[in-house]
Amino acid sequence: MYLLRNHQVVPEALQHAVVTIGNFDGVHLGHQQLLTDLKKRALELNKPSGVIIFEPQPQEFFLKNTIARLCTLRQKYTLIKQQGIDFMLVLRFNSQLAQQSAEDFIASVLIKQLNISEIWIGQDFRFGHQRAGDLSLLKNQAKQYGFEVYTVPDVKINNLRVSSTQIRTLLAQGELHLAKQLLGRFYSIEGKVIKGAARGRLLSMRTANIKPPFTIVPVQGIFVVRVGWAQQEWPGVGSLGMRPVFSGQDVLLEVHIFNFAQDIYDKRITVELLHKLRDEADFESVELLQQQMQDDLAAAQHYWKQHHDEL
Repeated sequence: MYLLRNHQVVPEALQHAVVTIGNFDGVHLGHQQLLTDLKKRALELNKPSGVIIFEPQPQEFFLKNTIARLCTLRQKYTLIKQQGIDFMLVLRFNSQLAQQSAEDFIASVLIKQLNISEIWIGQDFRFGHQRAGDLSLLKNQAKQYGFEVYTVPDVKINNLRVSSTQIRTLLAQGELHLAKQLLGRFYSIEGKVIKGAARGRLLSMRTANIKPPFTIVPVQGIFVVRVGWAQQEWPGVGSLGMRPVFSGQDVLLEVHIFNFAQDIYDKRITVELLHKLRDEADFESVELLQQQMQDDLAAAQHYWKQHHDEL
């Protein structure tokens, strides 16, 4: 899949595409259904398929990173690529783009840069300065420029509309399995293992530490986890949060991998959150924390034994 950025010249082979546009945060099952239909349509027309996204996401720009994000740009690229899409155009969302009218966006990006054949969007899609662009405006502009507009219905699972907002809500409530049903996979965090404060050794439980890529995460607490590295997977127990006992200032993911002794500092790993054991808590002493950690370890090991076949 080609990765294009901002106003990069688009090769002729990628022009006249069937495209969609949006945040695609999480690339959940609703997104995946859209991408499947988009790819099918592009093949029918013998046209390339493309996805247009913004980085940072508009909500992050306007609300100053107060929205918990589900995945990084790297994860989006990988997940969209898996759907067989031909290219992803990443537009930097800044004050200039925020001020651009919907009409100018259509003229400069959809027509001048991409010369699209079709665009597929959701019923409530809005774009342009002050979100003035809607389905009606897009259809009117399509008549002028000669492209087609198609809308896609919502996807529902267990009577829940599949959306990034709904998934964030479920994760915040600790409903990891229900969130998985909407995401199509367990929520995960990817990152490089960094040097910690070596407290894990002090507490008799060595950990691999990851600083999440975002300052706000959709869920915090103690979890049963699965760690992926070097095309292998290991069970474990993890803590995602502020570490109140040690007066933590930043969110940190600390993972103890069962029966694991390899050196993975500076290695990129993926940590899936499978089941929430409890919320973070403060303790009056390190000894009480150490006892709770042993209880968490036992609970996580028991969970793995009970549910190994279904994970």
